Amino acid sequence: NISENWKYKKNFISRPPQNSAPTRLHRRCFSTGRPRANYRDFGLSGHILREMIYIYIYIYIYIYIYIYIYI
Repeated sequence: NISENWKYKKNFISRPPQNSAPTRLHRRCFSTGRPRANYRDFGLSGHILREMIYIYIYIYIYIYIYIYIYI
C-alpha cells in the first residue's frame, strides 16, 4: 500500500541515530527526506511542493480545455 510505504519511509529516514541529542533533530521532507527548505504546513520540501503545484496546474488546464472543446 502506498500510504504504508510512505509511513515506513518517513519513519526510516527521519529516525535519528541512537546517541543523538534532541537539538540535532531536523524537520525532513515527507517524500524525499531532504532536511532543508521544508514547509511546515505541508511537510514537503520546496521543489517537491513546486512540482506538485505544476502538475495540478497542468491537469486543471487540460480539463478546462477538454470541457471547452468537447462540451
